[in-house]
Amino acid sequence: VSEYSECLRSSDGYISGFSVLEHLGLDELPWYANLIVLFGILIIVRVLAYF
Repeated sequence: VSEYSECLRSSDGYISGFSVLEHLGLDELPWYANLIVLFGILIIVRVLAYF
């Protein structure tokens, strides 16, 4: 039993990334919010690489 309707409808069990974002409620973020999160992750990884 799956929470994703795509998984229940299709036989291959593939779930698209967009439906995961939709299910988590993250599909309503504007594009610049996603860009800020991406840059934040890049900065954190870059800083951690020095240690």
